[in-house]
Amino acid sequence: MEAQFLVKVAPKPTFSMEEARRLFLKDLSPQFLDRLERKGWIRRIKRGRFAVIPLSSGEARTPQLHEFVIAMELVSPAAIAYWSALNHHGMTEQIPRTVFVATNRHVQLSTKEALGVSFKIISVRPKKFFGVIKDWI
Repeated sequence: MEAQFLVKVAPKPTFSMEEARRLFLKDLSPQFLDRLERKGWIRRIKRGRFAVIPLSSGEARTPQLHEFVIAMELVSPAAIAYWSALNHHGMTEQIPRTVFVATNRHVQLSTKEALGVSFKIISVRPKKFFGVIKDWI
């Protein structure tokens, strides 16, 4: 059953509990996902969001996700901002240790860590959240 589930969710690098239920079983239990996490097949990004660990990751057992993809899973709507955006567009040679994310939502914790990456989430007023472009990573 676990292998069948992983085959269904593997095409997408991340999934939610609702997506898993829609794709696989309507009565999928949280314990099933906990068991997959303990076995090293998936990793929790945040409550209700998971990343699939591909077989190609080998012994490392880490999801092969770009940190910007992880950032978009943490909060929505969101945009990579400040130093992280400057680095992405080649405007600075310094590589930030923290990924900066802007959102127009109020967030409880402004600093989060997910899958070994540190994120700084900055809340901005809706009128200042503009000019966002989608970029393929």
